[in-house]
Amino acid sequence: MIEGLQADLDEWVRSYNEERPHQGRWCFGKTPMQTFLDTAPLAKEKMIAA
Repeated sequence: MIEGLQADLDEWVRSYNEERPHQGRWCFGKTPMQTFLDTAPLAKEKMIAA
């Protein structure tokens, strides 16, 4: 039973992050994962500069 619930949750998280468009104002319809991947280098650069 737990395995089935975990599989359902894993599928939902994957779908949430990789299929649906992000609702953020400046995300321009990208998925959350694509938004993260596109902005990760900028965030890392800002952390190093701080």
